[in-house]
Amino acid sequence: MGDRNAGAHGLLIKLPGGFVSPIHADTAAYYAVVISGTLIHVDEEGAGADKELRAGSYVMQPGRKMHIDKCKPGAECILFEFQDAKADIIPAKRNEEDGRAHAP
Repeated sequence: MGDRNAGAHGLLIKLPGGFVSPIHADTAAYYAVVISGTLIHVDEEGAGADKELRAGSYVMQPGRKMHIDKCKPGAECILFEFQDAKADIIPAKRNEEDGRAHAP
């Protein structure tokens, strides 16, 4: 539904078991539902690191906020994700003063 390279879109995302994304942000917020597997979604403050999101769980990630997405080993994760703008990834930059990751 929609075109992820042009604007609002929804899509299924498959992450292999054991996948760990680098810390990053997306320009637009995203809204996702876990279809299968176990997702661990960690925000820039570290919240969520101990919370397992199983099938039926919902996660909302604000735009321009750093986060990490992990798929627990043992089974792939399938998510349905919606964004109201085109998809992108913003790699983290490190703050020279405290070493924390932030969106440029």
